[in-house]
Amino acid sequence: MSAKAQPKRYRWSCASPDHPGILAPSRLRRIDLRRYCIPCSEASGVLVERTSAALEKKRETKTDQRKAKAKRQTQTRKKRRDTSTRQRSRRQDARATAITEAVGDLDAQLKRIWPIVRDVSPRDDLPVAPPAMKVTLRTRESFVSGYAWYHQHRIHIGVPRSADHSEGCGTLAHELAHLAAADRELGHHAAFWIVLVDIVCQAYGTVLTPEEVLSEPTKYLRQQVVEQAIRDARASAGV
Repeated sequence: MSAKAQPKRYRWSCASPDHPGILAPSRLRRIDLRRYCIPCSEASGVLVERTSAALEKKRETKTDQRKAKAKRQTQTRKKRRDTSTRQRSRRQDARATAITEAVGDLDAQLKRIWPIVRDVSPRDDLPVAPPAMKVTLRTRESFVSGYAWYHQHRIHIGVPRSADHSEGCGTLAHELAHLAAADRELGHHAAFWIVLVDIVCQAYGTVLTPEEVLSEPTKYLRQQVVEQAIRDARASAGV
């Protein structure tokens, strides 16, 4: 039967070179006499602990290793964050480019036609500043979508890659007409389409009448008439 392995022992010494050190395990209990130098304790009147230079060096090495590991981990996390930020920025730039290529600069269009919207609007409380607008890239649908928040004075437009300039401008005008229409609770009522036709005629030079739009049975077909009018006006202008 093999003998039980003995724990590694280290030399423990006090600060006095006159007192010999002892060999003891690395961990000593607080009540272990080997932890204390008795002659130094008797001379000073308080307990004087021995220390192990080898253990102190070992602890310092481990501390340095932990600090180095923590530094490497911090650098790795920072590198990943920087990489993630760059990738997110590239994705945002790619989405913005795709939107601009599809429907043009809608921010510029908003600033250009907002004075027209205020001019044709029957509302007397329409803000002077254009509404806040968020434009996102739609990856699943094939049509331009929009939504207007009347009381919050903001709009949202979703643009697929397959959209064209006329669809983007038509949807923008559509959402602005929601903000401009006086009877906001009625949604796509006749007065709304009249305001929308006024906006696109003045903003894009379309040849369109409210009767042409209202002759269609659904709001989707009416919107297509508006967008086609913008498309025809752009073609006539050679844009």
